[in-house]
Amino acid sequence: MDFYVIITLGNLPMPRTARYPHMEKQGPVWHARLDVPRDLRHHFVDGQHPNGRRVLSRSTGQTEASQAYDIAKPIIDGWKTRFADLRRGGKTATQVKAQQLAKKYATAKTLDPTEAEYVRLVEIFDFAAQDLAGISSRDWHERLAAFGLDPARALRSVEQGENAIEQVEVITGNRTPFLAKIVDFKIALARELDAKTAYEYGQDTGHFASMFPDLTVED
Repeated sequence: MDFYVIITLGNLPMPRTARYPHMEKQGPVWHARLDVPRDLRHHFVDGQHPNGRRVLSRSTGQTEASQAYDIAKPIIDGWKTRFADLRRGGKTATQVKAQQLAKKYATAKTLDPTEAEYVRLVEIFDFAAQDLAGISSRDWHERLAAFGLDPARALRSVEQGENAIEQVEVITGNRTPFLAKIVDFKIALARELDAKTAYEYGQDTGHFASMFPDLTVED
């Protein structure tokens, strides 16, 4: 015999069964249902959930609880496994957001260059200023106004602005994380090399960079 707990969503009762956890009845059909941990919600961002999904839900297509649970259990187990994998991955919300912006920009650049430029000038620079440089939204918009809506100049005017600009270049694909730090690598290696070898190393670096014309190496 199943025992049910009734919860309310708006004015609609949403029964759940204690015997079959993470199950919820919507109308006549049972759904698999699992809350997304707060620290992982940023991994479940989509067009309808810009701050990440709070709940994962999928219909089993079944009206009988035991049959529905046979379908739901592997779905629920898969979600739990994904939560564990995400935690092991150790990516922060900022890293995930940067990756999402990079993907959005790359897609827009292929389909609509005008949209891509909007993403770069507005969304990516806002992210760099607020999430990377730590500027409040209000301060950032005041700086934009002060610098004639030039986000690059506005960002360079703050502490950590150059580093944030560097990450804008990485997100937009104009500089890889490796090449963004190539100067530091060259200096560190040169300390251990004689002048001739350091020069040869610089030549090799230049040849390597020339293979990627869209990337930037600064001396």
